[in-house]
Amino acid sequence: MKKTLGFFFIPLAAIGSLTLPHWLHPHAAVPAATVTATPATMPLVATGQAIAAGVRGRLWQLYVVPGQHVRRGEVLAKMASTLPTQGSAPAALGFEYVVAPTDGTIAATLAETGTYLAATETVLLLLPTN
Repeated sequence: MKKTLGFFFIPLAAIGSLTLPHWLHPHAAVPAATVTATPATMPLVATGQAIAAGVRGRLWQLYVVPGQHVRRGEVLAKMASTLPTQGSAPAALGFEYVVAPTDGTIAATLAETGTYLAATETVLLLLPTN
């Protein structure tokens, strides 16, 4: 037993003594990027067709990003909601999918994954293709 511990701790101590100087001495600082603010003449406003959650619950997963082209019926997001239970049964989790009503391009995502949404709240903005 003592030999086994010795075989384990001796290499561990050797590795620790080799890496200790790297932990104690900070690396050279990388200069931060310079950001210059320009005055905005008009606020940015996303326009497009609002796509509602459709069901009350948490936004479980987004399958699209702004700028992505989608087709009608394509799954855009997954919503998680609790299903109604009978008696003393434990609550169950159900999933509903938000689909694209028309072909178009995703203009913006207005909700983040994990956000609790009402059925009428907007999840995405879609710019329909003409």
